[in-house]
Amino acid sequence: MPGLASSLMLALACNGGSDSDSASTTDTRTDLPAPTVEVLVQDPDGAPLPDALVMMGGWDEDRWVVTDSEGRATVTLEDAGYREQYLHAGKVGWFSGGEELDFDEPQPELLTLVMRPLPAEDNPDYGFQPGGDGSSMDTSECGHCHWTIGDDWAGSRHARAADNPAVWDLYTGSAAAGVDEAACEELGGWLDDGATPGEPDTPQSHCYVGAGVLPWLHEDCGTEGDPACDHPDQAASLEHFGSCGDCHSPAFDGAAPGRIDLAAATGVAREGVTCDFCHKIASVTPGPTPGLDGGIALVRPSDPSPLPNLAFEAITFGPYPDVLVPIMNGSYAPQYTDSDWCGACHELAQPALHPDESGSVDTSRWPDGVPIFETWSEYGQSAMAGSIECQGCHMPSLPEESSTYDITDQGLEPSLDQGWPRETGQVRHHRFDRQGLGDPRVEVAVEADGDGVVATLTVSNPSAAHAVPTGEPMKQLYVLVGATDGDGEIVPASGGQVIPDVGGYAALGVLGQDLALDGSDLTFDGATLPDEAGLAVRFVRPTGDWVDYPGPGTPDFWGADLSPEERGLPVEDFVAERAVASIDGDTLTFDGAAPDLVPGDRAYVVREGDLAGAPGWLFAKVLVDAQGERGVAHYRAVGIASDNRIAAGGQASSTHHFEGQDLSVSATLVRRDRSAMVARVYGWDTQDVEVRAVEGAVGE
Repeated sequence: MPGLASSLMLALACNGGSDSDSASTTDTRTDLPAPTVEVLVQDPDGAPLPDALVMMGGWDEDRWVVTDSEGRATVTLEDAGYREQYLHAGKVGWFSGGEELDFDEPQPELLTLVMRPLPAEDNPDYGFQPGGDGSSMDTSECGHCHWTIGDDWAGSRHARAADNPAVWDLYTGSAAAGVDEAACEELGGWLDDGATPGEPDTPQSHCYVGAGVLPWLHEDCGTEGDPACDHPDQAASLEHFGSCGDCHSPAFDGAAPGRIDLAAATGVAREGVTCDFCHKIASVTPGPTPGLDGGIALVRPSDPSPLPNLAFEAITFGPYPDVLVPIMNGSYAPQYTDSDWCGACHELAQPALHPDESGSVDTSRWPDGVPIFETWSEYGQSAMAGSIECQGCHMPSLPEESSTYDITDQGLEPSLDQGWPRETGQVRHHRFDRQGLGDPRVEVAVEADGDGVVATLTVSNPSAAHAVPTGEPMKQLYVLVGATDGDGEIVPASGGQVIPDVGGYAALGVLGQDLALDGSDLTFDGATLPDEAGLAVRFVRPTGDWVDYPGPGTPDFWGADLSPEERGLPVEDFVAERAVASIDGDTLTFDGAAPDLVPGDRAYVVREGDLAGAPGWLFAKVLVDAQGERGVAHYRAVGIASDNRIAAGGQASSTHHFEGQDLSVSATLVRRDRSAMVARVYGWDTQDVEVRAVEGAVGE
């Protein structure tokens, strides 16, 4: 696909404003009255266009004038003293129109602006343009003109949506890049040839673990002994893609909705959610089905271009009705400033994906499918909905007044091709700043309790307009609690809530069922214990109680009639933790004396980074598959066991006990991007990031 900029446009864009006679000036003719003109907006056939917006280039929205039923409006013009000054007209569904004004001449009594309708249908033959960044010398790349915005986007997660290694692994069923044969065997995987990311026709060796979207959807590939699903020879036989590419690689030229193979993405399609794709979206209908396969309506150019080097006449949707430059051909789309725009991808309800599990989802609870991503609906249920849009937090205002060429920094003049000065807040960063966890807080209150203390941890979500965490269900937020005495020595917990199983563990047994205790020996009936250094065993005791919490998700699921037990979070009480001294088959020996245990107590064998059974609490959406396995990746989900993520403006508390009086209790709040249950399958790091830490003592 040829580049966007013609040689003519390059001359305008690169040379305009550089000559001394085109420098910006200020109109000093204060003795002249502002001219008022009557404007007629019509289509190419002369029919009037009501409800069109009329404005000077760069005017703020509160100064726009709307045409009446006859396509007419009265506008008071403003001579800003620029080399070029235009009167514009914009309307949803139409190319913006306009005429240049000459303030050295009397204005006509009637000024006619002509607008053309957009093509009636999308054009799948259009080739998406690359994004680039502010250093780009390629005139086909958006960053060539939009320097700051291009740099923003190039460093954003949107730009990495298609080549994110975790997305690749979840899709193809391969383990983390760089896993050697020995590590692959430890994961239960095998080496085989599949596609090279970005070069789908070139085979490359990967470690495959048999768990991924493509293996889940196809019986004849992706398991040991079968070819890898992403092998170049398999591409033609793939039938199901899980709709992953409809949001992660939507700039896939010619692809039909629901038919994008992420493993086959090349070129611009590897740029993820790229500039040209977003600005070819005419409208969004947010809801349970996101991306190209649902909420997004594209209108890609289809009319032949009058400019050289362009196959099709440009269309660029955006929040400004005053973009007339020929290589853009702006079309006003006010949804770009609305949170509904983000609902194009940040909302997903998923039916059972596996062909044999189509009836496994409880449609009485989830009629549209299991709510996987709910950021848009969480926002809609928050008190902030309507008062601040998603863009207000995730796209902070740029101090630069034009979205093109950074005209202030470069000393350029406002013009049709270099952009108009705009009010602060109209031009925004495109980094899509990561605020997925908002700014959660943790407080600790410590009170005397007999011979010990009880610490109450309260985690709150005071500032995010959605739940924390939000988005991908692998994300978790957890708080760990600990205590030290007056000498700074660690005091172990003597009771209180613990992080549940989905915090991660290597093996689990229940005393009296599949676990036997003999002195310091624990025998796990039928369990496979990892034989490695650094293991520990945490003992917890079910209390029979269940956590009652409001939940942040869809009202259909979190109805008031759900009992605490139906909300799915059992309370376990901390008993003890012991380091593992040795392992022999299904028996481990731990250091120290055995704690006082009773039948029904649970023992979690944990590696470094595993949280199950640790004193603290965890906030997460827990997905389950058709076999009842908890904490599964979303493509396997047929239900939700629990979802105690903290809603906007909400909070949650947990209690913890320590023996001793002169104690300092600490609480550490941590963001975990990849749950241990899923990370272990693929050999990933959980990517824990400390959010904040606080301390408290009795009387404080």
